[in-house]
Amino acid sequence: MFRIRKAQMERLGQSTRERFVAMMCDYLREYFPRWVGDLSDDELSQWVTDALTKADSYGVRTEPEAAQLILLFIVLGLDADETIDWARDVLDDDGLVARGKVRRLARLAKEHQIEGVEHALVYPELEG
Repeated sequence: MFRIRKAQMERLGQSTRERFVAMMCDYLREYFPRWVGDLSDDELSQWVTDALTKADSYGVRTEPEAAQLILLFIVLGLDADETIDWARDVLDDDGLVARGKVRRLARLAKEHQIEGVEHALVYPELEG
């Protein structure tokens, strides 16, 4: 029987995470130059890694939802959970799954007329 050891799973997870961070950095460079243009490649990679770690801490672990939350962090600020009460309330809500947190956060960002939020919404259902 073939078994994957814990160390192998951790390396596989790290490799997947690194690919996701690289993909997000490329996406942000192409579509969000206004927000990330002043960051070096290392700084952007660290910012995305920090955003992904924060997403994970709030239970947002699937790639589509994590990517959308990272885009929302671009316009809200990576410290939105510390500086914006309604953002913290949504992210701390254990009654919401990842998709619900992202949707509610997007809706509230639109209601609060956060500058640039219309550019950060990649799913049609979040735009309406």
